[in-house]
Order: sequence, then structure tokens, then C-alpha cells
Amino acid sequence: MAADATSEEKTIVAKATIYLNRMGIPP
Repeated sequence: MAADATSEEKTIVAKATIYLNRMGIPP
């Protein structure tokens, strides 16, 4: 379960980063 949570977290962070980049807001 620990590995699963880490994978999900990475995906969320990646999506958030892409979302901010698309809006033109630096992380």
C-alpha cells in the first residue's frame, strides 16, 4: 500500500505541475 500511495502522490504532483505550467504560473 505504501508504494501505491507514493505512486498516487507522484501522479497528483505531476498533474498539478502541468496544470500550473499550462496557466503560465511558475511552481
